Amino acid sequence: MKASWNDHEQIVGMTKVQLNPGQFIFGRMKASEETGLHESTVRNCINWLKQNNTITIKPTNKFSVITVVNWEIY
Repeated sequence: MKASWNDHEQIVGMTKVQLNPGQFIFGRMKASEETGLHESTVRNCINWLKQNNTITIKPTNKFSVITVVNWEIY
């Protein structure tokens, strides 16, 4: 639900991030707050999606850019 529908820039802190369709900014702590799940549960779910080739992750030291694989099909 958070994935981009079109190309656009998003500002995260003091950084501009170029997002393509199917990509979104992800932070484990923020996702934990939004979902009410423990951070470890969020991490485990994200790792499971990555291992099953549902998403790819490009991490930085502040956030990650997650790409939904086969976004155009969904």
